[in-house]
Amino acid sequence: MPVRRPTSIKLVCIGTAGVGKTCLLIRKTQKKFPNDYVPTIFDSFQETHHLDNQTIYMELYDTATGSEFWSRLRILHYRDTDVFLLHFPCNDLLALKTCETTLYSEVQQFCPSCPVILVATKSDLGITPEVQQEMLEVSKRLEFCAGCFVTSALNGDGVQECFEAAALIAVGRSKSVVKHLSKNYNSSVTLDWLVNMDYAHHEYCGLEFVKDSDTPMSLGNWKSIDIAAGRKTKTLELTHTTICSKRTRFMMNRFGGKDVLVIPFNLNQYEDVGWVDSLIRIHRLKKQNQDTPIILCGFQSSQWEGEPMRPDIERCYRESLHNVLLSLSSEMESVFDVIFSFAFRGNYCIHEDTIERWKQSCNILAFVPNEYQIVDNIQGFQDALSTFIPKRKLSKLWWPDSTFKDDKRHIKYVVCNIL
Repeated sequence: MPVRRPTSIKLVCIGTAGVGKTCLLIRKTQKKFPNDYVPTIFDSFQETHHLDNQTIYMELYDTATGSEFWSRLRILHYRDTDVFLLHFPCNDLLALKTCETTLYSEVQQFCPSCPVILVATKSDLGITPEVQQEMLEVSKRLEFCAGCFVTSALNGDGVQECFEAAALIAVGRSKSVVKHLSKNYNSSVTLDWLVNMDYAHHEYCGLEFVKDSDTPMSLGNWKSIDIAAGRKTKTLELTHTTICSKRTRFMMNRFGGKDVLVIPFNLNQYEDVGWVDSLIRIHRLKKQNQDTPIILCGFQSSQWEGEPMRPDIERCYRESLHNVLLSLSSEMESVFDVIFSFAFRGNYCIHEDTIERWKQSCNILAFVPNEYQIVDNIQGFQDALSTFIPKRKLSKLWWPDSTFKDDKRHIKYVVCNIL
């Protein structure tokens, strides 16, 4: 593929107040989510992109919305804009209406025929089918709307794809957007390691893995993994994040479309059952609430006995424990299963029936047992991700069918009717 000449583009973000424009730009340029809200007057960011053998220098402009004074000041930034990004919260139809009737009209008044992209923010809060449908309908009604994206500055979902699409449109390559995003969407994945800090075995804090040699390395050095893609092998880029917390200090995390949760636990520590159950409850990982895929990463499988005890012995223990609990209090019968599992199952290990229960209640990609206290079963992760990646679709992007198909519509705007 020939190398294209470098070029500079200008993108302007507009939208109602508090929609998340600044958070989205900070997520894009600094790879983080700001915890403090500071209302923006005007700000600008610069970033360099390398897309399909072309270097693109992006100027990103943040704007303010509110009184008539800010509106008059905002339009001063419209000169020589290549693409406008119209933002609205994904759960606010009124803001979407404002984008269609007010902001889009303002853009067309001062920058006629300039392309715009509808950007729904805060997707981590959930987006209803009604909003999705209305968003697509609005995009078809707006003559120069080049596409629609659903994004989240909190978990980064859809942010990179949105700005890459805007860059391609700005350089006159709108026809290649869908192909480019579809090709690159499944090239990377983020593994979120949910680490147990509640007990004394703190080995999880320094997670290590063994790949090609016998020398353990830090998890941060695990940059890629080869997975099966049909008859071929595909290299998948890996990003690791570690979420450490105690059971008494849980914080709800929202995960993006590229996230795979990894729950590491010791197969010989039965108390880790409570940890995993708490994760499922607090993070709402049950199938009916959360579609985020999960990999169960079990350690110390070399010492693990996953088979339950003999049925006759188990029946004897159950009868004895049941009689004791009834003699103490009738209410104790409700905790019978917990006490039985903790008191009588061999070596306090986690048994296969518990793992099967997790598989049935959550979106479990695979259970990956590792022989020691490090990630040594790379093949297990390869198999799990090989089943997950082909099913992952670029569902956060909608592209209008009948509008903005001609690249010649996009020109460099010589004059904007501002004054």
